[in-house]
Amino acid sequence: MIVFWRLLFALMLTDLVFQPKKFYDWEMRSAAAKFIHLAIFFILAYAFNFKYLDVTWFQIGPLALNGIASLVLFSVLHYALDLIFERPDDYQNGMPRTVKIIWHKIMMVWAVFIISPDIGLAEGRNLFPEPWLIAACGLILVTGHAKNIICSYEFDFYNIKQASPDEVYFTALQRAVMYGFCLMPGYSWLLWCAAWFGLSWYAVSRRFFDVSKFSLYYGAVFALITGVLVRIIIYIL
Repeated sequence: MIVFWRLLFALMLTDLVFQPKKFYDWEMRSAAAKFIHLAIFFILAYAFNFKYLDVTWFQIGPLALNGIASLVLFSVLHYALDLIFERPDDYQNGMPRTVKIIWHKIMMVWAVFIISPDIGLAEGRNLFPEPWLIAACGLILVTGHAKNIICSYEFDFYNIKQASPDEVYFTALQRAVMYGFCLMPGYSWLLWCAAWFGLSWYAVSRRFFDVSKFSLYYGAVFALITGVLVRIIIYIL
């Protein structure tokens, strides 16, 4: 599973870090931007998995693909899934943005899993071989993907077309700090998480930041669940 987690990390960096809003808007209008997006993933995935490219990654019957060929295959799947789930008219056709975003990411992770080889069986931690990398994936998940879900939910149910800069940056910080506290050793993380949520709630209730209750509560729960799961991987598994 080493390759799987490294590919997932490359995918998260591509979709959630190296895809700012201006680039995303350009990607919706331009095929060239879509290919740049795919190229970024390909370069990152190649760099992260350089020493595993010669082995067979994906195999069905007599068809066996090495790392390079599998990355090309995934790039095709990546392009196809983006076309399916990132059409701007999906909401009018009965697919809310929240559903679209969730299903898009589920399909992308499933595609990564399918093309990933089972490297690491003899390395002691087959499912979670590099905890630091999994922790990094969790950080991107709570700051980037959670933001997309919050924004899509507020668009679907409250017709908020774009979150305010205060909400975007404050809630990202709120989730990142909550997630970081969950990874602290010992049991003090429980008190730190409670104190941090109390401080966040106070700041929102006093209107220091223009943040919705859904964004506050969902972000805290999402960061807490993700942090606990990663904590289990790091300290127990």
